[in-house]
Amino acid sequence: MKFPKLPGRSIANPVRVFLLAAWALISLTGFCAAAGPFLGQPTTEPPEEKSPADKKVPVNPEGGFPYAPLVFTEDMWGNLLQGQNAYLIMLGEVEQELTRTIHVFADGGFFLMQTYFSRPNPAFVISGKPTLLMPSPKFEFTMNVAPVVNLGALNEDGWGVRGTWQQLDEHVAIPRFPSNDATAKTTVSSVPVFDVPGFTSPGTLGKQLGIVKDKVNFSDHLRMTVFDVEVIKEFRRDPWTLLAGGGVGYLYLSQTYDAFRINTGTVTKVKGLGKAITTTTLNLVEDSDRVDSGRNFGGVGPYGSTELRYRVGRFPLWLFANANGTILFGREEIESFESTKENLQTTVKKGKTSTTTKLVTTTLVDGTTAADKTLPMADFEVGADMAIPYGRFLILLRAGLAEEIIFDGGNATSTSGNPGFFGLRFTAGLNF
Repeated sequence: MKFPKLPGRSIANPVRVFLLAAWALISLTGFCAAAGPFLGQPTTEPPEEKSPADKKVPVNPEGGFPYAPLVFTEDMWGNLLQGQNAYLIMLGEVEQELTRTIHVFADGGFFLMQTYFSRPNPAFVISGKPTLLMPSPKFEFTMNVAPVVNLGALNEDGWGVRGTWQQLDEHVAIPRFPSNDATAKTTVSSVPVFDVPGFTSPGTLGKQLGIVKDKVNFSDHLRMTVFDVEVIKEFRRDPWTLLAGGGVGYLYLSQTYDAFRINTGTVTKVKGLGKAITTTTLNLVEDSDRVDSGRNFGGVGPYGSTELRYRVGRFPLWLFANANGTILFGREEIESFESTKENLQTTVKKGKTSTTTKLVTTTLVDGTTAADKTLPMADFEVGADMAIPYGRFLILLRAGLAEEIIFDGGNATSTSGNPGFFGLRFTAGLNF
């Protein structure tokens, strides 16, 4: 289909083409000028009125897209994580964690110790030349186990409380052995103790009767309970940690000595001839001596402790050394007794006539004394410990070489000398 040309409307007219091109150029220039402020700095705020002097566009604008891209700071990132965590807690996807300002710790273990004494701890006294069957005259303690328990709490500022309990109960015995030298050139005696005479083997009655079959045995029992409670303060300066504390300490120390001698036997004596023969039978049912002596001390006093720890690299492993001390004020009691028993049956037979007599005697001697006493006590330990994370807990493992000394604590038969305990200490526990 062809449209007819309208009269006077020909587009081929050169003047008209020029006018249309000029109009299009002017319109495009006006649009670009009006859009310039919006493209240079996009904003939701209405444009500010500027004076003619401010309308000059800077060569290097300081702000605005794309010259200042968005940057996440540390605070912005923390806020984002907090918001996300709060959203997850609200949905029940994660459990809300409570910030703990107090950490509770508890551990238990044992002290594998060897008991020793600064002065001899005799079991018996030998006079003359010892026989081959006689053991050493001193008590020799072996390695023993003492349980150890620690409980405490520590806040974020390093202040806390701690309590420690330890107990040792050990017994050493010298088994029964013969002391039957009828010539009395070699004798065995109990150790002298407070206010009792003690015994000597062979005994007097046996030598008189000619029945010398004495046997003796000895034992020593030691029991110790230590407890202290203290306020502690921890000072941290990586990789060092210093722990200092002070409080009250308690000690109960009991030592018991036991010595026993027994002699039994029968001897027959014949006198006369023919019908005048007299037979005398001596039956020594029991000829015994028993000596028991016990010393015990109980006291309390000020307690102080220090511990220095060094962390090895970035590992959860620390080397430590500590020293603790107590001055104990208390009362010492000593109680001793000796029991002597003689049971002799004598049968005299003359012809067909027989007569039996019995002689039984028991003698008891005892003594008791008590006095106030002050005992210093010290504890040293070096070793290593480590903490293994397990959920909300820390598993604590600790091992060290330790020594404890009770100054002037004496032994079972003497108030002089220092008992000591040396060995390995192992503990394991939890920190929550």
